[in-house]
Amino acid sequence: MLTGLGTGMVMIGAPILYLELGLGIAIRPVLLAISIAGCAKLFGICASYYISDRFFKKKIQVKFRANKFMRVLRSMSNEYPGKALSLLSIIQMPMLLKNYSLPIFEISIKDILLYFYSL
Repeated sequence: MLTGLGTGMVMIGAPILYLELGLGIAIRPVLLAISIAGCAKLFGICASYYISDRFFKKKIQVKFRANKFMRVLRSMSNEYPGKALSLLSIIQMPMLLKNYSLPIFEISIKDILLYFYSL
């Protein structure tokens, strides 16, 4: 149930920090709380990726085709997906945009999972 709540929070772009803090306070052992929060983030990222890739990818690519930043990031993501994911993780933009923009940069779900587990 808590993982589903966290997944929903990631999918709608809500700050999951509050859920993580609440889990850390309420659940013992702390490793269980970390596992629940990690699974929630992972499921939310995967669900966001699937929704964006399946339904919105073409529309968004057409809209941002002329954007210079998007072109540079897309070309970098083809050669260096890990660097592109690192750059996306530190850019100051809403998490909702980050989660749903991953398929636009043609970063595979495999690279996203590898990056997620390397953190």
